[in-house]
Amino acid sequence: MTVLTLGPAGTVSHDLATRLYGDDIELLPTIRSIIARVASGSGRGLVPIENSEAGGVGETLQGLMEFEVSITAEAYMPVRHHLAARYDPSRLSVIYAHPQTHEQCSIFLDNLGVEVVHTSSNAASAVAMQRNENAGAIISEMAA
Repeated sequence: MTVLTLGPAGTVSHDLATRLYGDDIELLPTIRSIIARVASGSGRGLVPIENSEAGGVGETLQGLMEFEVSITAEAYMPVRHHLAARYDPSRLSVIYAHPQTHEQCSIFLDNLGVEVVHTSSNAASAVAMQRNENAGAIISEMAA
């Protein structure tokens, strides 16, 4: 049965799903869409529910209350974020980051003193960074 998880390719959820389930994965744009599809019987879902830095993942918790689904397994994955830049990191004027990643790396980002622009995922941060030579992104190793 297909495993539904958060896309685009390169998200932490995608990385974990690949490690656990191989290639039978479908990437969806939101956690809510994953939970809705699981509730309709369209597959199994892999979504983040909590992290040690920022606590519960609100969109997941809301989806678990909204839809009739059950948690059937749990996996732990250490997450390491990376600052990626196309050129010299000292020239950065903006950093792209998912809001959850921003919260997890807030002390580091505050010390850099550059603008942080939120994106829909870590993978989207990597894509956005490519459009600006003075941009960086906080991303997963898989997205790097």
